[in-house]
Amino acid sequence: MLKGWIASNNKTGATIETLINDPDLQAVIQTAVDEANKAVSKAESIRKFTILAKDFTIASGELTAKLSLKRHVIAENYASEIAALFTK
Repeated sequence: MLKGWIASNNKTGATIETLINDPDLQAVIQTAVDEANKAVSKAESIRKFTILAKDFTIASGELTAKLSLKRHVIAENYASEIAALFTK
């Protein structure tokens, strides 16, 4: 999805750090989140999100061998990003 969006929006030279703060990309993702939220209850809905500069990987310890999230590791590694979601 991201590669196609980059190409169709003439952002091919942009760095990941630039892209994660790009208002156009944020709007596209917000639209997708809004669509997904229509299918769930308010309690299950996504209210805030942030785009991270790197993927979760097995090597970084954030995924298991069967690609399940290691939530405790993610919570520890991204504590400041998670806290920011609750203070904005």
